[in-house]
Amino acid sequence: MGEVIAIAQGGVVLIEQSREDKEGAMVGHHGGNSEIESNVPLLTTTLN
Repeated sequence: MGEVIAIAQGGVVLIEQSREDKEGAMVGHHGGNSEIESNVPLLTTTLN
């Protein structure tokens, strides 16, 4: 996982720049609003 995590909300769509022409031409994009799609387990730890 990278150092930055971006989460789109509302009418925003995050598209990889190299795929912008193809994905930007799509009529719609899927974003899960159900509980099973939006609840993601997170495991953290502290390193000394």
